Amino acid sequence: MIKSLTSEQIARLPEFAEKWIKIGRSVEPADRYRAEHAILSIFKAEGISPPRKILWFSNPNQMLNEFAKTGNKAVFGNAVSEVVMDISEAFGEGSDVWAQIVGGLAGSRLAIWEGVCFPLHAAVWRPVQNMWHGAHDAWVMAPFDFCREVLGLVKETDPLVGFFEIAQSCGWFIPCEDVCFASERPNVLKLNASGKIHSDNGPAVVFPDGWKVFARDGKFKKQKMTSNVS
Repeated sequence: MIKSLTSEQIARLPEFAEKWIKIGRSVEPADRYRAEHAILSIFKAEGISPPRKILWFSNPNQMLNEFAKTGNKAVFGNAVSEVVMDISEAFGEGSDVWAQIVGGLAGSRLAIWEGVCFPLHAAVWRPVQNMWHGAHDAWVMAPFDFCREVLGLVKETDPLVGFFEIAQSCGWFIPCEDVCFASERPNVLKLNASGKIHSDNGPAVVFPDGWKVFARDGKFKKQKMTSNVS
């Protein structure tokens, strides 16, 4: 049972924050081969039959529009909550270790969720339960990665390996029973000094097909509606 973190372990928290902030801010094209293997492993971890097909889109707005047309429902979301329970047992009742880890990695939440993902939600928001954000879930994955690599909680975090992989290989995705919708990452991401999407001149975020999001200081302003299935 892990009752506390050592000074050496605490010293490694900034390393993992930096690692996952870099992942969350990636503007590299999706590694579709890697992402599709990750998607299949996530379905397996959730105990769900793999999708018959994976549909790729050039930006999350188009992905969400097409998803809405199909009438499909997103599935799974149990793996993360189950891993949290397993890790809590490893720390013991009343332990503050998890809170210490999350607190030590709070910078990744500020940088990715509040700086990038939340304002993008304002641009593309649809009420989709169990939608995942791929690279923009980096701040969620950071504490689990730390537990796995530094604390040795490998078995406990095995169900999340697919999530680690997809965070490093694509953008937002929606898993359904027979199909998975997946989108590219942006290829332009402009940030202000506080790490929030921002541009005084032109778009702050651009996706591969030219779909643009305009924002200042992390606040969504407008979008350009050009998008394609790719």
